[in-house]
This record gives sequence, structure tokens and C-alpha cells, in this order.
Amino acid sequence: MGAGVRAGGGLAALDQPAVDDSWDYTSVRAILAIALTALGEGVEDSAPVQTGHLLWHLDRGPTIVRRLAAVLLGEELAQATDIDPATVDMDNPVMSTWVWLTRTWPADGPWVG
Repeated sequence: MGAGVRAGGGLAALDQPAVDDSWDYTSVRAILAIALTALGEGVEDSAPVQTGHLLWHLDRGPTIVRRLAAVLLGEELAQATDIDPATVDMDNPVMSTWVWLTRTWPADGPWVG
């Protein structure tokens, strides 16, 4: 997942200011990291995931992101929301990222859209 976070951070920085406490940057980086990590699971010789391949998947929306998460976490957790952190391995960076992404966010949060 570390490579996914680094690559996701670089891609997110193309659109968002690279500020770690920015909700927009953090959420975009997290979604990209989950997708890149899942897509990279089948890549041999540590070849990077091609940007076009990543964008093809992401362009299909949240359902595809959940399918990619299922590669890493299993179908049940990939479909869950508001996962209780006490019930999963929060030391696993994929899991902790997914728990953060899939929690219910208040409508009046610090984000736009």
C-alpha cells in the first residue's frame, strides 16, 4: 500500500494542494491508493499501473472502487460503511484507509461537493 499512497499522493497533488491535513487531498489520495494497490495486485515484476488503466476504472464510479477494495479486503468489508475500528486490524494501512474513507461524513464538513 505504501507505493499506492506515494503514487496516489503524486496524482492527487496534480489537482489538489498537497497538504496532509486537507480533507480533499487526503480523500483523493486514499481513493487513488486503494485503486492503485488493488490494480497492482495482478501486475508482475512490480510494473507500475498505467494511468489510463487507473482512470478507466475510476471513471466507472464508486461501485468499481468498492470492487477494487474487495480485492484487498474481501467483499463484506468493501461493501460496508461505518466500520467499527475495534473490529478490524487498524494496523493494516489498507484497512485503516478504508475505514476512514467509508465512515459517514457530516453534511457540513470541510469539503466542497
